[in-house]
Formats: sequence, C-alpha cells, structure tokens
Amino acid sequence: MRDYEMTLVVVPETGNDGVEDIRKEISDALQKESGELKSLSVWKERQKLAYTLRSRGAQKKKYNEAMYLLAEFRLDTSKLGRLKYVLDLDERVLRYMNINKGETNG
Repeated sequence: MRDYEMTLVVVPETGNDGVEDIRKEISDALQKESGELKSLSVWKERQKLAYTLRSRGAQKKKYNEAMYLLAEFRLDTSKLGRLKYVLDLDERVLRYMNINKGETNG
C-alpha cells in the first residue's frame, strides 16, 4: 500500500454539500478497493484559474474560477484505476492529480 495526496479542481458552485458528496464518493471507492481516506479538506475556495477549464458532460461550461480540494489516502497502486474512474464520472470534478508520497508500513 502507498500513501497518496490528491489535488482536485472542482466547479466553484460545489459548496459544502457537494464537498461532502465528493468525500463520500472517494471514500466508498477506496473502501471497495481496501483503501482508506485519511482526510479531504477545502484548500482554496473561489480561486481564479490560470486558464479557462471546460466541464465535461452534457452541459459544457467554461470556468475561470474553481474550488481546490486536498485529499490524503492510502491505496494499493494496482487499484488506483477505480478511484480515477469514479472521479472521471463526476461532472463537478474538472481536474485531479495524484502524488505518490511513498510506501506505508502496514
């Protein structure tokens, strides 16, 4: 198992209820793959983006601002695809990036 840190860029209208929904989606996906969500917090609210991002899904919309979330979790590397699949399906998530923080002891 490895420790990961993930930065998520989500639509600015997400709000607290939306952040909780995203937390539940990530937590459920990790639990199904024997992983663990350590934390998920709002890093920045309504931050201006360096460039315009387009949303996915039926209603394509351009965003100049976004909310940044920071998640820390533990998961086996071979099972990371499930989490990526869940995030790709969520239209509130504009972008995300994983960073490998290293092996865990246990």
